[in-house]
Amino acid sequence: MTLADTPISRLESLLTDSSMTRYVDTVVMQTGDGFRAASATGAVDFCEAPDGSIEILAESGDHPLRNQALDQGIGTEAEVAVEGVSLGELATPLAYESVVQYFDAEHAPDAAVMWSPQQMFHDCVGNHGSLGGIQARAPFIAAGPGIRPRGIVPEHLRTVDVAPTIAALLGIPAGDGIDGRGRARSGARLAMQDGDEITFTALTDIAAGDELTFTYVPASWSRAERQKLLRDYFQFECRCARCAGDPEDDARACGVLGHVGCGGSWNASGACAMPRLSDYYVFF
Repeated sequence: MTLADTPISRLESLLTDSSMTRYVDTVVMQTGDGFRAASATGAVDFCEAPDGSIEILAESGDHPLRNQALDQGIGTEAEVAVEGVSLGELATPLAYESVVQYFDAEHAPDAAVMWSPQQMFHDCVGNHGSLGGIQARAPFIAAGPGIRPRGIVPEHLRTVDVAPTIAALLGIPAGDGIDGRGRARSGARLAMQDGDEITFTALTDIAAGDELTFTYVPASWSRAERQKLLRDYFQFECRCARCAGDPEDDARACGVLGHVGCGGSWNASGACAMPRLSDYYVFF
């Protein structure tokens, strides 16, 4: 008997039987009302509402999508602590949206199987393509001129958030558009936009009419380093207060910023010693 000949309910029953937990963690599938994720310990039925939000229809037992934490397993020690645990105990951030997207295609299957973390394949433990946060998440790093050195930022974003955020920073006006499913959405920076803009919060109060500026290079760099990059890449000579002011004041500022901002140290030449790891944003 092939899968096509097997009723979907029977397929779920077979794959989520307790005798299969060594191989199968979770089964996800389409249903008449939406979608379903089931394991040996529980199940959840859900659908996508007309506005794109997720609506839970029914839950039973300890279902595999019950933990939607975005920050579980960040860092080596925390990741090792949840290694090999099943979905549900292991967080599945944005899993509902991922399942909806997975089945949003004419060639989508009737069901998909998430292998058990203990599944062995060619003597290798584990798998690819899980809804678990350890596999579904990757670091996002931004670096270069105009990027403020803030080190690791305890926030998260989605891949689809990057383009509208850049569009907002470039000053592209917001207007009416559609999402990837063809639904109308307002405030879009792109003609077709699924993601949202990442909001940047000011570190100090800004009065109405204040001029907002940003640095093209890390402020911890020496004047010589800053001016060289600006000449080489942007073809201008900066005349800001630091660049046009007293060289000794600038050297002292570089020393303070170098120590606080990037973990380096100031030397006699006014240069901030490497490494400058916090010249990068890191999102998870």
